[in-house]
Amino acid sequence: MKRADVLASLTSYGSMTNIGICMTGQRITSDIQTIARIEHGDDDEYGEMVDAVIYPEELAAQAAANEVIQVSDGGVRTIEAVSDDLELIEITVSGRAPVTGKTLEDVALPRGAVVVADKTSGQFPGPDTVLTPGGVRSRRQGFSD
Repeated sequence: MKRADVLASLTSYGSMTNIGICMTGQRITSDIQTIARIEHGDDDEYGEMVDAVIYPEELAAQAAANEVIQVSDGGVRTIEAVSDDLELIEITVSGRAPVTGKTLEDVALPRGAVVVADKTSGQFPGPDTVLTPGGVRSRRQGFSD
């Protein structure tokens, strides 16, 4: 314990067991960082007891999104849950995707979703951005590589 930088208590025995393990670790080594698996609640509720919390539902949702890659020959990969309100997802448009050839303006994105960049070109997309396999193109600018 004294050589460890982080203690992660991720048992399925319940939130209070994981919090207790983390707090015990902090008593043994006061400068250790702690992470506890929590079934419910808010990060702020546990801020005085642990450094970070992990929610199984969020991990399961990210794993499910990543499994889409295996089922659909790629296309979606969760990158990181940045905060409670922001998650980065990488989406690759395949040649047979229903959105291929459509503009962002014509595509129905999930509520709150925003396309922030084209990975290939690094450009900021606009409503006239056309979704194409291997990159995007603007109706005004031609293809971006």
